Amino acid sequence: MVARQISRRGIAIGAVVIVLVIMAAVLLPFGQSEDSAPGDDLTVSGPVDRTGSVDTAQATSGDTAVGAQLVATHETGEIVPPESTRSTKKTSAPAAPVTDGSTPPPTTSEEQAYLEETRKVVETNAVELGAMAEAVADALGRGDEGDLSLLLADDEGDQSTFVEGLASTYPPISESALGGNVNVFAAGDTTLYFAYAIVTWTDGGITSEHTIPIVLRFVNGEWRLSTLGETCADLEFVQSVVL
Repeated sequence: MVARQISRRGIAIGAVVIVLVIMAAVLLPFGQSEDSAPGDDLTVSGPVDRTGSVDTAQATSGDTAVGAQLVATHETGEIVPPESTRSTKKTSAPAAPVTDGSTPPPTTSEEQAYLEETRKVVETNAVELGAMAEAVADALGRGDEGDLSLLLADDEGDQSTFVEGLASTYPPISESALGGNVNVFAAGDTTLYFAYAIVTWTDGGITSEHTIPIVLRFVNGEWRLSTLGETCADLEFVQSVVL
């Protein structure tokens, strides 16, 4: 009888011990299962990885924006020369187109982009450029101040004195044709395109052929006659584009 009581007591004690062990395994922090640990690791590393992805996207977007800004333009679409092409001293524009391949080599990516964009303006709008040059040459040949004023860029102010002088510069022109080159110049914060008209006039009974410059700007998608070839404080040759 005593042995049976001892045996039952031992079993009860053992049961209590087992229950305590199970409760300790559940309550103590070291009792977490192995399956839960990787979940915690992923929770920590996840935000780091996502942040890295956002940074990469922003960097790519930034590079694209920088590339798009290599060539600046005004609200009118007029191309702005890069700072490195702007002269501090005015140079004389040649009376005839430059044809000897003397385009200065670009030294920066901005200069290269500027060369490409200004060339594209001339080549893409060559037909309209020819029509404008013809209209200007015709007005010059007739000494028509009114027509010359209508062809001027709108933002150059009152240029009545300039137009008056320009209208009286040449004798009556009997024939005109567009030259084969356009010289591009940086002029302050804008770009000038020197087209050339090959004209014929008779002066003092002598008929002769001449090449005259026609200074244009490309504003709001159209060519306009400009006074800046004469009045701009600085003028820097950029390139010659063959039509």
